[in-house]
Amino acid sequence: MITLVTTPFPLQNARDRVQQDLGDAECKQRQAAEKLARELAKVLQEVATLFDGGRLEAFRREDPKVPLYWTPNDWRIFFAETPLPSKDSWGGAGNPRVAELERSIIELKARLAETEALLVRPGTPGTDALIVQAPMIRPVVQLSKRWTRQDAKQSLPTPLPVTLDLPADMTPPVAGLLSQVRELWPALPTTCPAAFQKALPGGGRTGEDLKKAYQRYWMTLYLIGGCRLNAKFEIEDLLALVSGMTSRAGSLGRIIDDLMAASILIGETVQINSPKSSLRLLRFSPDGERLFKILFDRDPEETDWERLVRLHEGDRFPEHTLAVLIFALHARKRGYATQALPPVEETKAVPDLQVFRGEEKWYVEVELGQKESPTKWRNQARLNGGKVAMCTATPITRQRLVGDCRLDKLSGMATDLETLIKVKHSTITDQNPLWVESW
Repeated sequence: MITLVTTPFPLQNARDRVQQDLGDAECKQRQAAEKLARELAKVLQEVATLFDGGRLEAFRREDPKVPLYWTPNDWRIFFAETPLPSKDSWGGAGNPRVAELERSIIELKARLAETEALLVRPGTPGTDALIVQAPMIRPVVQLSKRWTRQDAKQSLPTPLPVTLDLPADMTPPVAGLLSQVRELWPALPTTCPAAFQKALPGGGRTGEDLKKAYQRYWMTLYLIGGCRLNAKFEIEDLLALVSGMTSRAGSLGRIIDDLMAASILIGETVQINSPKSSLRLLRFSPDGERLFKILFDRDPEETDWERLVRLHEGDRFPEHTLAVLIFALHARKRGYATQALPPVEETKAVPDLQVFRGEEKWYVEVELGQKESPTKWRNQARLNGGKVAMCTATPITRQRLVGDCRLDKLSGMATDLETLIKVKHSTITDQNPLWVESW
């Protein structure tokens, strides 16, 4: 007797695979549409701040969530009620900035319509609003009038008004820093003070290239002395964004090389072993401090790196210093303002950092060890209204320290450097989460 063994026709499996592929494709398309919506919302807010920043700030004072949850219709109403400046008030009809803004508005309208068609679907939760976190920025520093009269011999435009959202001792998030850079850029001199012309001749550049180079020199100094930044790649990233270049452009790298060759900046590479990472850090030399004061008519502010060295034995514990700086720059990239070693009353345990975004305000401990005293976490929780906020070195140490807090019945949120640095820096926006877990 012969037994026939049959196998079912794999039609059902093929159908399942097709449905899975369609689902994956739809998910990717939707993620791309949502990302585009977030980016367009950021541009909308930049244009709104440029045209009528005072009115936008007034809305925010009445409702802190504005324009976080504005719908496309809300944006239309805002711009419909915004008086556009005349071309004459912007320097004439031939002003390239006017033409660029007009092109941007036309492009925004077209892309916004495309995004709405993809994203806004009745009955789909979470798709009826373009969400944007308003940037928090400090006032732009005026350039020294003495310098502009005697050395530059040029008339500087008045910087555009900016909102005053942050305490003066906090560094804004990347969106705020970028806003400052863009507003200050046109006012930067395109020549060099006489006292530094020999040391900083421009690296063989001539004409317009030389003028742009000097503006990039001065902007680099402003980001260090005015915004407390130290990381070379963070500074280059901001310069690239405002210049329309890539952060890997050789011409941007030469800007910092020139400043170091002129002994205006001092560079140092600091490393951490777990996770394996390093940063090229920059600080002023005495000549750099003197040049900054000539340009901006004030002393440079203490950078985060210098503050950690002065108050937290930063030179003695370079890995912890670097860990704090890495966490801070990743927080800024994700939309948080930061402050290293914030002053806290009625406690001797000064937190490593404070991060601030909207209604969020957390004192953060950066911990590289695998064990810490429960008292430390209890003290920190008291500062944070009952919650712990920590950044550890790796996911393993994060899980261990979070477990300790759970056993002590402390709630909070945590992240780790290894998880943060795995994300490609150029792709990070303020929509990327800073915290890996909360409990």
